[in-house]
Amino acid sequence: MRKLAILTFLAGALVTTAAFAQAMPNATVREVMTKATLMTFNDANLTDNYEVFDALAAAPFSEQFPPEALSDVFKVFRDEAIDLSAIVAFPPIEDPAPVIDADGYLQLAGYFETEPSYVTYELSFFADEDGNWRVIGINVHVVPPEEMDAAPDDTLKQQPETQSHPGDAGSKPSRH
Repeated sequence: MRKLAILTFLAGALVTTAAFAQAMPNATVREVMTKATLMTFNDANLTDNYEVFDALAAAPFSEQFPPEALSDVFKVFRDEAIDLSAIVAFPPIEDPAPVIDADGYLQLAGYFETEPSYVTYELSFFADEDGNWRVIGINVHVVPPEEMDAAPDDTLKQQPETQSHPGDAGSKPSRH
């Protein structure tokens, strides 16, 4: 089974969210947020058109990484013809549990038990002045299930510390 790319991308500008603090969204809302973000990301990758993804992202994300930059960063998804659309038929398995961190960022992480490979994700959101959660960080992996069997959350936690919080940007090849 071929091993697909891991790509990490987080916005580089810090946003003050204390004034816009939000409660933890319920499980249904989190599932909608996760699937909507990943499907918008997927559509952008399949079409090489990142305008809609950019329009829905947090302002600092968009300012630092305009659509042309997103196209460059996520080229590996197009090169590998990675299509994440199967996730819509599966519930997300949140692992670790979602949190709103001390800076007010909503951190959603987990995976979908898709076939032939699982789709894992780490998404960071912040609430804008209207109270809408906007994506500010995205990290997507496509990995064979056997690499998830030991401890699914370990795959997600093995990111360099400098890429674990909004405020950093980068991409890296698969560690597999």
